[in-house]
Amino acid sequence: MTKSKTKKPRKQKAKTIKKILDQLSKSNIQTSEAVLRLGESLISRWRVSQLTQGMITLAAMAWNISLSPKDEQVDVQGIFLDALPEQLSARDIASLSEDIDVLIERKNQDYPHMRNYILNYQTFFSGNKITLKLDTATVS
Repeated sequence: MTKSKTKKPRKQKAKTIKKILDQLSKSNIQTSEAVLRLGESLISRWRVSQLTQGMITLAAMAWNISLSPKDEQVDVQGIFLDALPEQLSARDIASLSEDIDVLIERKNQDYPHMRNYILNYQTFFSGNKITLKLDTATVS
């Protein structure tokens, strides 16, 4: 008599394990690491420190906007965008707005439990390593 077991293919098991590990690592990290991970896709495009600094600023901005009530996020994002230099074109601002929307969505999906508002931050570069030091306040 043989038992019929439904086995998951190895690839599916590997994806499941990776997903579990990702979730565990996301729940056990500091806000600074989460912000760097959030902005990782933008940061990886630009390896020049000034542009990288700008992408980290964008990630921190999106992080803080995501902590606002959903119905106020558009207004808060507008306040941030209005503070941008006037030299930016409408196309630049639209692109930044799209990037912020994507970052907010990723923050809400990946780090919904993290409720620290970023008050201030410092970025340090050493070779390819980026270190982010944050001053935060917990939002209830």
